[in-house]
Amino acid sequence: MRILAIRGAQIASLAGEFAVELDRGPLASAGLFAIVGPTGAGKSTLLDALCAALYNRTPRLDGRSSVKIGRDDDPEELHLSPFDVRSLVRRDAVSGWCEVDFEGRDGRRWRARWHARRARGRVTGRLQDVEQSLVCLDTGEVRGGTRTETLAAIEDAVGLSFDQFRRSALLAQGDFAAFLRADVGQRAELLERMTGTEIYGALSIAAHRRAGELAAELDALRGELGRIAALDDDARAAAEAEAVATAAAAAQAAAAQARLDQAVAWQREDAARVAQLAEAEAALVAAGRAADAGAAAAAALVGELGGDGAAAAAGGDAARAGLDALAPVLAAAHVLDGRLDDARGAAARAGRGAATAEAEAAAARAAVTTLADEEARLIEQRADAARWLDGHGHVAAAHAERAPVARELAALATARAGVARLGRELARREAARVAAAARASMRRGSGSPRPSWSTRTCRAGGRPPRIGRASSRSPRSRPGSRPCNASGSRSIASPPPPPRPAAPPPPSTITRRTPRCAPPPPPTPRPRPPPATPVSP
Repeated sequence: MRILAIRGAQIASLAGEFAVELDRGPLASAGLFAIVGPTGAGKSTLLDALCAALYNRTPRLDGRSSVKIGRDDDPEELHLSPFDVRSLVRRDAVSGWCEVDFEGRDGRRWRARWHARRARGRVTGRLQDVEQSLVCLDTGEVRGGTRTETLAAIEDAVGLSFDQFRRSALLAQGDFAAFLRADVGQRAELLERMTGTEIYGALSIAAHRRAGELAAELDALRGELGRIAALDDDARAAAEAEAVATAAAAAQAAAAQARLDQAVAWQREDAARVAQLAEAEAALVAAGRAADAGAAAAAALVGELGGDGAAAAAGGDAARAGLDALAPVLAAAHVLDGRLDDARGAAARAGRGAATAEAEAAAARAAVTTLADEEARLIEQRADAARWLDGHGHVAAAHAERAPVARELAALATARAGVARLGRELARREAARVAAAARASMRRGSGSPRPSWSTRTCRAGGRPPRIGRASSRSPRSRPGSRPCNASGSRSIASPPPPPRPAAPPPPSTITRRTPRCAPPPPPTPRPRPPPATPVSP
């Protein structure tokens, strides 16, 4: 803002009207001018009129007091407080006023007016309340209504409060004289009060207190840092490599779990085959019963024809024909019997292998879960340490202690070794199971008959050989038996089946990488023995 003019009348030591036009005449171009005169000439009155018109306050009358002063012969209602601004009105005047023309911070010209008058227009009248107004000289706009609203509008137009105005645009005479006579400490205090720098002292105290709090927090953080074993670049890289290796081990364990699930599926398939074998066994029992019925019929026929030699011979031929007709059935029964034995053994081995595989799968899943938890914990700890180091990079002493993390890494390496051993054991079990499945498949693929009965030529009146349920051993001749004819006849039996091929031994060395489950090799065909040729008598 810029002061343009100061006017007034009947204010303190200035009787009558007065005006100081700062925007006209020589004062308009003067950058610096002085207000001089003897004591009581009204130099300070000009400054009082300036402040009263703008703020209804003056530096000389800035204070509070409950004491009222006045002449002894004046009535009590005429007495005023020593800090009342209305005391600027001269005692011999019925009213007094002052006004200030100024250019506000918005660039427009304003006029602020202060007016105080006595009651009933008499010199002895009581001073009434102050009247203030603010008018825009450019547009004629009137701001404010009540005195409080008018003072707020003036302060907004000026852009300074009273304290800011008296310290930046106006320095009272008393404050300047006290400043010149004060010592260093008092002068600093006075300057602080005059320029409004008390806030900087308060800021200094608050800054010192805040610095103490931050120092305590820093000490606490350093203590926490001392308890945290931070990793250097090499250890951090090693931890990341360990995390990658752990992830790879977890992937391998997941692959092993998939293979174990496949083994469980195979077990279910074996159970289905066992059911099929049970059906074949039932068919075998039915065939045996049919064979027993045929043998009983042949025996009855021979008994009926025992007195007649020719009839007996004919009956023997019929019995032999019946036996020859039952030979394929018995051969098929023997084949089914062998397959049933092989299937039972394979099913038992598959059940044991499946139970072992299930236990190993559970152990592998537990190991994978443990490793995953450990990996997550290490990754979280590493992330916490990285964030802490990023936020507290100025603290370098914490990089020395890393023994707990080294112990954690050693535990992780031990866990990895356990997972590797578990993988090798799973691979060995899987190879053994595949070999057992291959042997079972080879046994099921070999379908050569194993007859265990012999054909004898019976003479007339002789007893036919006993025909019963097929077995895996050739029946022995009944003690005391004799040849069926005079010249004797020899028994012709099926040659014994060739020995079964030995199962391949399990691999002696299993690498860390678990081999994929390969389909069993095709069964080796077994040579079929020549069929038995009966010899006629």
